[in-house]
Amino acid sequence: MASLISSVSPKDGFHPISTTAIYLPKFNPLCTLHLHFSLQPLIFVDPYELAHHEEFYTFKHWGTSNLELPVTAVDEGGSAVLLNVDVPEGAREVEVRVPLHLRYGDPAQTSSSGHHSVEMAWPTGFLVCPLDASIHTSSPINLPAEVFSLFDLKTTSIIDISPNGTHPFDTVRVPTGNPADVGFVEFGTMFTILFSFFYLLRAALATARRMNKSSGIKRD
Repeated sequence: MASLISSVSPKDGFHPISTTAIYLPKFNPLCTLHLHFSLQPLIFVDPYELAHHEEFYTFKHWGTSNLELPVTAVDEGGSAVLLNVDVPEGAREVEVRVPLHLRYGDPAQTSSSGHHSVEMAWPTGFLVCPLDASIHTSSPINLPAEVFSLFDLKTTSIIDISPNGTHPFDTVRVPTGNPADVGFVEFGTMFTILFSFFYLLRAALATARRMNKSSGIKRD
């Protein structure tokens, strides 16, 4: 029976990597292997970056693709990615690495440690196989309608790959700072701007005086 185990590392910071090991003891070469990632708004993938992994998988992406938006400006539905994973001939285990990115967090969701944390579910793994009595079918799999629409369910069956773990989630987090420090930060920013302004003004006036004095000497 096929199974998978997944992890995200590092769990702190803006650029973790999801690594999923899929065990395929009796992989039928007539089948295709897929991983579906359902990503919360804090987490996203860069489609242009994933395109460089075509040696290992192709993909389809749903949801916001603007990489610069903070989490507060992203649709609450998040995004999703479906991978079509290449399985080398004779392979009984496949490792899939997906680069992830985290958006700037919401200070309102900040914990006492100054981080915005979310749980990330392991990807849903499944096989798509031709309808055949010799291929074991599993219980119905929970996938979005847009994923089912990609396959001809009249001629194929979708077989679930079981997660090998009692808690198929990882927790990732990004630093957001402490909301209590906002006043100090704003004051420091204002002070720096004013100090820079008066410093530049003083330097400009001093330069103007020197130029005027030099011009007066030449006229004499």
